[in-house]
Parts: sequence; structure tokens; C-alpha cells
Amino acid sequence: MNLTDITNGSLIEVGESISVVGLSIVFVTLMLISLFVAFVPYILKLINKIYPEKVGHAHHEEAMPSLMDEREQIAAAIALAYNAGQK
Repeated sequence: MNLTDITNGSLIEVGESISVVGLSIVFVTLMLISLFVAFVPYILKLINKIYPEKVGHAHHEEAMPSLMDEREQIAAAIALAYNAGQK
């Protein structure tokens, strides 16, 4: 590589071709990513048909057992009333 190569334009032509190849790779990759994102809902529907969700107790809303005793419930109600009165 010397100065005459640069002045003759051979390095510029190589640089241009490398740039075009690089831009093409990036463009194709971004297109593939956007197509994948666009088809995600359809892919998930297909997966859901093959492997449906199991119906179990996790999907039913059941009353949670009280984890607080009566004194804690009274204290929570008092704190709520006090904070509501502060505003």
C-alpha cells in the first residue's frame, strides 16, 4: 500500500464495495428481526395449540386465607383512616 494506490482510486473502490456489503448485511439482519417480531403473535398461538396452558388452581381466584389476626386488622384500619384524614 503506497500513495499511488490511493491516488489511483483503487482503495476507494475497495472501500465502497466493503461499505455496500456491510450495509447490505445490516439491512438484511434488521429485516429478519422485524419479520420475527411481526410473526411472534402467530408463533405463540401455534405454540399454545401444541402445548395448551394447564388449567389448575393457579388460574382460579380463591379467597386468600387471612394472614392477619384481629388486632392487626384493626391496626391496619386505623392507619388507613388516619392517613386518609391527613390528605
